[in-house]
Amino acid sequence: MAKHKALVASSSDAATVSVVSTAHQPRHLTISDITSIAERRGDVATGYADSNITPVSATGTVKLVIGLDDYEIVLTPGTNNLAGLRMRSTISEQGHRNRPDTGTGVDPNYLSLTANSSGSTTLQLLDDPLGANTNLLTSLNQGANADFKLNGVSVSKASNVINDVVSGATFTILDTTAPAGTVTLSLATNRGQLQSAIEHFANDYNSWWTR
Repeated sequence: MAKHKALVASSSDAATVSVVSTAHQPRHLTISDITSIAERRGDVATGYADSNITPVSATGTVKLVIGLDDYEIVLTPGTNNLAGLRMRSTISEQGHRNRPDTGTGVDPNYLSLTANSSGSTTLQLLDDPLGANTNLLTSLNQGANADFKLNGVSVSKASNVINDVVSGATFTILDTTAPAGTVTLSLATNRGQLQSAIEHFANDYNSWWTR
């Protein structure tokens, strides 16, 4: 619960949607049909026998695709493997991290790419982009948007922190709801806070006149 100039922002289910307010006018909002919360996109490339030896690319050139942007990565013969790809700065510079890892599972050598930001978008690592254009990632997790209805109107956002839909209110989607589930957000006058402010003013005024 957040207070600002005699207004209190409250949620009927703060575990599902929390809210803070800088608004000056009272209002009531209804959040319903939260079908998904925003998640970061991430994926893996598997099937490599040795992260230091097995070639990543058939041609030495791969292309990282992030949404509408793409970045070409050229691998030399000595870096055309998971370990070499890990050392390339291109992926981390574009807001992603790659983690070739060695473990004890069935497929111990793999490449993992995870976005720093949430939202549903394309994430691909394409081998031989001018030829076979083979996606090396599994494409199993392309991230997710926060999808919900605000006062009956469908909204989809890449972040769970929503501060550009309702003027003076920032709310955070924390969980999904049942199909008919509804969360009520209230930006209402706190009468107790207002009364306290009036009494404080009156006491200061009386103290000034009785000096």
